[in-house]
Amino acid sequence: MYYDNTRRLSSYQEVATAAFGPIGGWLAFFFTAITLVGVPVLYILLSGSNLHNVAKGTSAELTFPIWVIICAAIIAVPFLFFRSLGEIAILSCFGMLSTVIVILIVLGVSVQQIPEQVDVHHDSVIWNMFPIALSSIVFSFGGNPVYAHVEASMRRPKDWNMVCFTGLTFCVILYFLTAVPGYYVYGTAVQSPVYDSLPNGGPKSASIIIITIHLLLATPILLTSFALDTC
Repeated sequence: MYYDNTRRLSSYQEVATAAFGPIGGWLAFFFTAITLVGVPVLYILLSGSNLHNVAKGTSAELTFPIWVIICAAIIAVPFLFFRSLGEIAILSCFGMLSTVIVILIVLGVSVQQIPEQVDVHHDSVIWNMFPIALSSIVFSFGGNPVYAHVEASMRRPKDWNMVCFTGLTFCVILYFLTAVPGYYVYGTAVQSPVYDSLPNGGPKSASIIIITIHLLLATPILLTSFALDTC
């Protein structure tokens, strides 16, 4: 992004334009925009579905479309009032914390359930599921569309390489803490998302609610990046 030592290219579109011309720039913008808009839509629907399922049978029960509208309204507040990723960074901190809490809940409950699991089947490799697994892994590390704006919001952009390496390493550790115990305890019966494998009760409900908070906090980051790309 600093290839000519004179100015900083502010987006993937500008990088692609400098490297491949206008067509390359618009292609880069198209694929980046798909992620920055498509993932928030998915997150909003997922949040609405989670809250709809948790509230079902209680006094807070509402229809799925209403919960989706409520989630969209919640997300709109930071998106409308924050103008840069520097201002919205606090949301990422709470989002990361919520993810860690859910992973610890899943880890603790799954370990407690080891004595209750009998005839658990494990496969060394499930080749026909490899494409789905690969796409899930790619999606899990799909935060790169916001990297340019995150680096621009840093007080010390020179530390970006270290920040990126540390963040991705931390993500790998968290995924292993979920994937390895989850598959070891539940085997091929493990469900996706993994907290669906937990028995009904407080820990499962807490996991669903907390991961929904994570989704609601992550969505404004993606939408703000999209807004910055289109400015």
